[in-house]
Amino acid sequence: MKKMKKIVLFALMLASVIFVFSCGGDTDDKDKDKDKVTGPDFADYPNGFSIKINNRTTERLIAFKGELREDRLIGGIPARDSNHGLPKDPSLFGSKSEGFALILLTEKQYNDNKSNLKSIENTPFTRIFAFYNANGVNESVYEISDRLGGNCSIQIQNLTSLDVELRLNGIYGETLGFARNGMLNTTLFVNPADYLIFPVFIKYNTLKDELITVYPKGSTGVPWYTQQQLGEDGVKQLSVDVTALLASTTYSTGVAWLIIDNQASDTGVQLQKGGVVQLTPLGISTINNGYSRTYQIDMAKVAGTNKYAETANIAGYTVGRTGQQKSIGNYDLKVDTIYKVTVTGSANADTITISAPEEQGTISLDDFTGTP
Repeated sequence: MKKMKKIVLFALMLASVIFVFSCGGDTDDKDKDKDKVTGPDFADYPNGFSIKINNRTTERLIAFKGELREDRLIGGIPARDSNHGLPKDPSLFGSKSEGFALILLTEKQYNDNKSNLKSIENTPFTRIFAFYNANGVNESVYEISDRLGGNCSIQIQNLTSLDVELRLNGIYGETLGFARNGMLNTTLFVNPADYLIFPVFIKYNTLKDELITVYPKGSTGVPWYTQQQLGEDGVKQLSVDVTALLASTTYSTGVAWLIIDNQASDTGVQLQKGGVVQLTPLGISTINNGYSRTYQIDMAKVAGTNKYAETANIAGYTVGRTGQQKSIGNYDLKVDTIYKVTVTGSANADTITISAPEEQGTISLDDFTGTP
């Protein structure tokens, strides 16, 4: 009998050992499976990033380049994260500079529609126009508005040949969303609020490496805009049809174009306004010697109106290297007109000189007429 008890106890101990090891094996396998799980990369890339994002919303967002396809997924942006660097996958960002639609989904949208992302092509969280500069640091930081993500909507109809952005409260205001050319309907979901919407058309010229924006305006010079309160009186949707605007209105870039031609012998230079470094539309700040870059000088809004001035004064602008800036001078630049300032001399010998702005002509708006 004692022998039988020993055999039973030994069998129970052996079973316990086998159970423990089998459980341990399952855990290891599960951990391995966890390591194999793939998904959007939410890590911040302060160096070696493709573009940078300020996510003002309370949503975790997932970014796609150009199309809603798994092979076009760039990465994720945590909620309320600022200056977040998205990864630079060589298969998405190569040796070519380009403008593209940055499509953003919430993490829930992505998880719910992973098997058929095309089904929400017209109803993403938002789209914005982004630019990738393959030849330098992408210093532009793109803002994702905290107005987005509510139960109201703005619907954009854009059957034009151009991309369009909807901007809030003015032609230089924050971007709510972007509708690419030829899209019948794009829906942006927004929070209840007052909305003053200005459409702005965008064109990137790959041959000239120029990014141009224009706003449509009426005969009195006031930009086209629409206004509505969403959330009250049962009104939850605003429709913005930009299709007819290209055929029936005139346009302005809303800016003067200032070329800084750096012929200094030994230094790169920057354009600053009140001590703040200015970026070109392509996100570049420093102009190496022997090169030139074009900057946009915004026109101010006329007080008490939605109309913009026809000239901008540049008395507050300076050119030079960091800590060695010199004033361009007190000049008025005309809207839609191109000017050039030439930098010469030596920084080390403190002989840097800056020419007066020379008028070069007007910007061509031929690309902004007609419909497809």
